[in-house]
Amino acid sequence: MIQLLKQNHSNFLSIPYADSSFDFVVTSFAFHYLTDEQKLLALGEMRRVLKPHGRICITDIMFENKQKQAEYAENLKSNGQSTTIELIENGHPAILTNILDWFEQNQYITKHRQVNKLFHIVYAVPI
Repeated sequence: MIQLLKQNHSNFLSIPYADSSFDFVVTSFAFHYLTDEQKLLALGEMRRVLKPHGRICITDIMFENKQKQAEYAENLKSNGQSTTIELIENGHPAILTNILDWFEQNQYITKHRQVNKLFHIVYAVPI
């Protein structure tokens, strides 16, 4: 499944597998290609293909909230780092609080870790 999602990000919105097919779903550096609305739909699709106690792991570019994203972009502009600014402004980095809220609303417990200013890992297990 990972290879399919790397080849075509639209598969996130309609994962081509039956309900309850997997124990674990991982996405690595693909989530930021989706809009905020699509991210929530993709989480629903990941949940659909998981077995009842299946886990989800997301590793990607994320910010704690929109304010942190704006502050980071402003800092990049001040330092003349235009390539990274384009990634932040033209991509769709996830907002960590939105992702964690979705998991909470869908009865998951999560652990998350910020590896550096851009990279986060979110691990979710259903309650």
